[in-house]
Amino acid sequence: MSNGQLEPAKIPLTPGSEAEIVAKIEAENHQMEPRDDNGKVTGRAQHPKNHGCVAAVFRIADDVPLELRHGVFTNPGAQFDTLIRFSNGRQLDDRKADVHGMAIKLLDVPDVLGERPAGQEWQTAQDFVLIDDELFFTGDLVNYEAANRIIADGVGNVLSHTWLKFIPTLVTGLRLKSLEEGELLPRLQAVADQRPASPLATNYWSTTPYALGPAVVKYMAVCPAPRQQPEAGQDLNYLHAALAAGLTAGPASFDFVAHVQTDPHRQPIENPTVSWSASGASEVKLATITIPTQKVPSPSKLAENIVYSPWNCLETHAPLGKINLARKQVYEGLSATRHQGDVPSRQAWANVPPQERP
Repeated sequence: MSNGQLEPAKIPLTPGSEAEIVAKIEAENHQMEPRDDNGKVTGRAQHPKNHGCVAAVFRIADDVPLELRHGVFTNPGAQFDTLIRFSNGRQLDDRKADVHGMAIKLLDVPDVLGERPAGQEWQTAQDFVLIDDELFFTGDLVNYEAANRIIADGVGNVLSHTWLKFIPTLVTGLRLKSLEEGELLPRLQAVADQRPASPLATNYWSTTPYALGPAVVKYMAVCPAPRQQPEAGQDLNYLHAALAAGLTAGPASFDFVAHVQTDPHRQPIENPTVSWSASGASEVKLATITIPTQKVPSPSKLAENIVYSPWNCLETHAPLGKINLARKQVYEGLSATRHQGDVPSRQAWANVPPQERP
């Protein structure tokens, strides 16, 4: 380390290895980062638009099965102060179909609940990163990189502000259609075709699997109300407005559940295009998320600076599979540039200093 500067942890590289593919994915995400005229990163490459970062309470269910009592789920009835960031995956206009994020950060997780992954001993939080579709569009790193490269090539295209702007969109679609015998594009379109009425009125999934002690699970935040569609004519910031109005009217809640792997063939770790919920995984409620009545400021320094990663975790909740392995390097690399290479700043915002919490 020198003057607080440190390169994010890298997956060891060997010629032709999957690690080299991951390095390409990270570089392509850097290509998508918004920058000012001086080249300074001004926001996120992924999930750039937030609708708010809200305080919540994550309470462990009283009846968690003994075999799932690991990590933060060890003690039934325990509570964690929590921060939740709601976001759009790509779109700055809420009226456009997109994928939407619910990033959950449990704060001040006691060391007694478990060790951290090697090199992550500085962490004090436990993150769960979810989106509003159950499936990811591919489990193949080669095709993930190819799709990422095609999308990155379309960002900031010189035609994007002219009447010819439809051309790069068509070209991008045709290039994506060539992947996985034409099956990747419709899966990607399905993931990015969500239109919630409110961040509080939809369900969210982890899409990829995680350890829960010796078990293998996928997580889901279940909205107790029926999923809703937006009304026509709402403005480009209607999701923030809906979140703020909802939390002015009263508290909101989600059930936090696990889909527990019962058959590794029907619920594969390496193929996140397979629905575990429709393939025999057992569903177990692990916790209740309560979001109390509160103001939701916009803009929000907290929502912009906070750092989430599936790898901000206890070892007993370690992410599984190659897609999650890629995410480790990509998330670290992107948060590093957002915080201008300042490792202490990046780590502080992953744990969130007490004075910065609502």
